[in-house]
Amino acid sequence: MYIAFAEYLDQFDASRQVGFLSYMFKKLSWRAFNYFVREHRIRRREILWDEESDNGVEETGEAISLENSLIAALDLEKYLSRLQSKPRDLCLLHYFEGYSYSELAIMESRQETTMRKVVSRACRKIQEAYRFDQRHEYEIK
Repeated sequence: MYIAFAEYLDQFDASRQVGFLSYMFKKLSWRAFNYFVREHRIRRREILWDEESDNGVEETGEAISLENSLIAALDLEKYLSRLQSKPRDLCLLHYFEGYSYSELAIMESRQETTMRKVVSRACRKIQEAYRFDQRHEYEIK
């Protein structure tokens, strides 16, 4: 939070007639909130396993089976490998690392709306490839 405070201190503009304390409180609150939201997204993706079951691995609550999670991971890896490197990296940073579009925009020195469009297009390409594979899989059988 100290680093964020130093950043916001440099950005503060007294000519805008905004109180310093309210400015800092709002900016730091949003920074903390976004950090905790990102951490929550990362934790939510973890697979929960019940170690007390007979065979050592059992589904609990929202957990998915090991077999299904491996299949999904392999499928996702296959579709992500079809993307160009930049959209793939941005997609991974947003959905798997939890970075917001504004954070991606800062990292790439681009507009936030541009980041939204790039990630959205990448997701559409993945969905189209998945649908295409599903249609052809049913035709083969």
